[in-house]
Amino acid sequence: LIGALLALSALHTLPPLMAASVAIGGLLWRRGERVWSWLLPVALLGGACLNMALKEAFQRQRPAFSGLAAELHSYSFPSGHAAHATVFYGLLALLAWQGLRHRPGWRGLATGAALLMAALVMAARVLLGVHYLADVLAGLLVGIAWLGVLLAILLPAPMRPFGLKR
Repeated sequence: LIGALLALSALHTLPPLMAASVAIGGLLWRRGERVWSWLLPVALLGGACLNMALKEAFQRQRPAFSGLAAELHSYSFPSGHAAHATVFYGLLALLAWQGLRHRPGWRGLATGAALLMAALVMAARVLLGVHYLADVLAGLLVGIAWLGVLLAILLPAPMRPFGLKR
């Protein structure tokens, strides 16, 4: 189980998520979705900067009960993995809502899968002992707030919240 949790965590660090977001952005660019093509990478980078600033502001130490936490050289609060997963999977869910407008069942399935993946990443961080529950909940809230700011800026009022289409 620990190996699977470590692998899940490793896949949800910023570099693999950025690589995936750039690849998805390239596909969206080819489909003519100009705004959505760059939104995912920019959202991840901006969210990472916000998260690092918050870590420096709070400077909460990692849990002492985990040997894994001793190997990490960053602060614990808020969880970057939780924030990154929330932004990444949140935008993928919004893209699914955009692309599957006439397929409500598929929309629900895509949204459920996105929520499940983000929840698994957050659970992995707590189960590995590298974060407190409050850290991952704060990361979740940071990710949601960042998504809200981006969407409020980028989408005109008639497109919010679920008409999207830009």
